[in-house]
Amino acid sequence: LLEPPAAQLPPFAATGHRRVHPATMGVQSDLVPVVVMGACGAGKSRIGSALADRLGRKFLDGDDFHPKANKEKMAKGTPLDDDDRAPWLETIACEIGARLERGEAVVFACSALKRRYREVLCSRAPSTVFVHLSGSEELIGERLRGRSHEFMDPRLLASQLAVLEPLQQDERFVIADISRTPEDIVSCVMQELMALPLVSKGGQSAGKAPGSLGHCLAFLCSCV
Repeated sequence: LLEPPAAQLPPFAATGHRRVHPATMGVQSDLVPVVVMGACGAGKSRIGSALADRLGRKFLDGDDFHPKANKEKMAKGTPLDDDDRAPWLETIACEIGARLERGEAVVFACSALKRRYREVLCSRAPSTVFVHLSGSEELIGERLRGRSHEFMDPRLLASQLAVLEPLQQDERFVIADISRTPEDIVSCVMQELMALPLVSKGGQSAGKAPGSLGHCLAFLCSCV
């Protein structure tokens, strides 16, 4: 479980734009999948794997779910379009949903660049939280040039950043600054995940009406 021992919690813990009572805090590991998102080179696999270890969960990489045609296209430096991504996103959403039905919430690495992509990803798990690894094009580009990837051409970075749509208030997310160390990022994300309000099976935050601040609250990682 993500919750620290009760003795370590203050009477009330300040999170985001409101104060949350400890009794309502915590992302339960069997209820809330986590999607680590961002452009290629942001560190999704590394941070996602480390976060999964901290949570005691299985880590899955969205790159492994791309069909062969997508991989070949990206290897040539050609950006994927919505038609290319649609079946890939649906496959990931089905995997998240199927595992959740078995009582297993996973940590998934997936670019999740557009709002409608994220809607597909959480279509079978409304409680899904997105962890956006955010950084400058210069920093990400530098990291891309220093790594070797099976099919991700560094030239794709500009196109991915161009289509990246900011997360909105009615999405559940944490933003993490990738200029920090991986250890700092994971610790910071863990802290924010613990403060997320619980979500009912219908996708609403417990005790809050749709559209209220408690329902659409977005969390900015305090380490940014």
